[in-house]
Amino acid sequence: MNVAEMRARLDRLAAQVMEPAPSSGTCQQCDGLRFVPVVVDGVERMTPCAACRPAWCMRGVPTPFEGVTFSKVRPTPGNRVALERATAFLDGTRDLYLAGPVGTGKTMLACAIGNEIARTARRDVLFVRWPLALRRLQPGPSDEETRNQLEDDLCSVPLLILDDLGAERNEATDFTRRTALLVYESRGDAGLRTIVTSNLSLDELAQHQGDDRLASRIAGRADVVRVDGADQRLRKLRAV
Repeated sequence: MNVAEMRARLDRLAAQVMEPAPSSGTCQQCDGLRFVPVVVDGVERMTPCAACRPAWCMRGVPTPFEGVTFSKVRPTPGNRVALERATAFLDGTRDLYLAGPVGTGKTMLACAIGNEIARTARRDVLFVRWPLALRRLQPGPSDEETRNQLEDDLCSVPLLILDDLGAERNEATDFTRRTALLVYESRGDAGLRTIVTSNLSLDELAQHQGDDRLASRIAGRADVVRVDGADQRLRKLRAV
């Protein structure tokens, strides 16, 4: 499939899921700011306003990626294969592991898949930053009820986007290693699909974990795709 054919396919997919734009009126909950204060782990933080987000929007999606669909992902030589696998993911059964350097669009591509599935199938999709999820799962920072709810979500949501696997620390600890394996194995046992993004190849992930069990399970259940290219965030910064 060449770039022109891929772009035509992405445009067709986008046309199938287009919905009316939200009202331009000011939101009564956030007064148009799109963020509201919440208390997380005893600390007040700002979180995206749920009333401003489309009803189809997947849970946990970062605000910059709320409206991202395949039509907004620009095909490049570095992401062409990954984009093909991403569009094929909608009709497939395997997981997807997107690996590559920082800033090459792995998270954006994963969110495009999640948004398309949330829109077209109205399925529950959860996006989590893995380093943050690990912090909330670890005894101490969060109360037991919060930890149990998060663990249940990670293991039972129909589609989980697990972002930045391996970025939690330089080397895995027994806790981070066991938790990642537990979540991925639980999802596999239940026949649930997972999209993983990481800066690490599977060989590098096994080295990071000090154990090849997780990498082996991912290799058996997921399409492993490399995403290459220049750091798009730095490119935009240098263009200013």
